[in-house]
Amino acid sequence: MSLIPAPHFMMGRIASMLQLALAIHFAASVACAGDEPVTLLEIRHEGKCGCIDLHGNIIIEPKFDDFGFNWWYDARKPDFSEGYRPAKLGEKWGYINLRGEFLIEPRWTMGEPFRNGRAKVRDGEAWGIIDKTGR
Repeated sequence: MSLIPAPHFMMGRIASMLQLALAIHFAASVACAGDEPVTLLEIRHEGKCGCIDLHGNIIIEPKFDDFGFNWWYDARKPDFSEGYRPAKLGEKWGYINLRGEFLIEPRWTMGEPFRNGRAKVRDGEAWGIIDKTGR
């Protein structure tokens, strides 16, 4: 069996369809690494969450139990708001950076994305507000 190459004018359409399929299949997050925007795709491997870039390179190893979402705009879109992303490890939530390192160690039962330097967190039934130092 031989493959027939698609005409040049169709390659853009095929690439667009592939991007659309990826966007539907994975939740995409646009974050910033320095001044450069980075599009990350959430992956799940053996029940753990991580992220890859559009080239398939693993950016954040799948080691987290769950990721927080941007409830303000789209509940399906992961969010690195202000460089921090809620991430669950075990039963507790903390905040990670683009390398998957905890900037704020997990210690809450729920964490929402940062807005204007503050994030809403829950400890049991009590809600509170933290800054980027976790206080």
